[in-house]
Amino acid sequence: MFYGERWVEASRRRREHSIRLNDGVFKPWLSKVEEYCKNDAVYFKNSDKMVGVEPKNPTDLEFFDEAKNHLETKYTNILEAWEELKRVTLKHNEKLAIVLEELRTLIIRELKMHCYYWSLGAEEPEEYIKPDRIAQQIYQELEWRAPYKRMGWRSASR
Repeated sequence: MFYGERWVEASRRRREHSIRLNDGVFKPWLSKVEEYCKNDAVYFKNSDKMVGVEPKNPTDLEFFDEAKNHLETKYTNILEAWEELKRVTLKHNEKLAIVLEELRTLIIRELKMHCYYWSLGAEEPEEYIKPDRIAQQIYQELEWRAPYKRMGWRSASR
């Protein structure tokens, strides 16, 4: 009964299915977790403030819907961990957006120059600042230094 032709064929199909899911979704998904759940905040022109980047599902992967269904039926703990990672990342990004928005408004207030945002498509003033970019660069510098406890600014060669 367990080694008849139908059982062998069904077993082979399940194995091929698992290999396709593993190679087509799970490995690429794991290799790009930072892309799907990146820590970042961006300037949002509609609300004129910095907004936390929302984590996304890897829907660009070929078999994502099948993989998600598979996880929902058999491995709910993995899917729950993924949703928790997205929730925590979004919460972090919202806090980051608050800090960067405070920094952006401080830059605007202290430098007293015209602000220019490429995304608005307005005419470029002769002298201007890009407070969202300055705030983002300060964050990236701090993020680069923190894990390595580096001091000073990055060298020009980098």
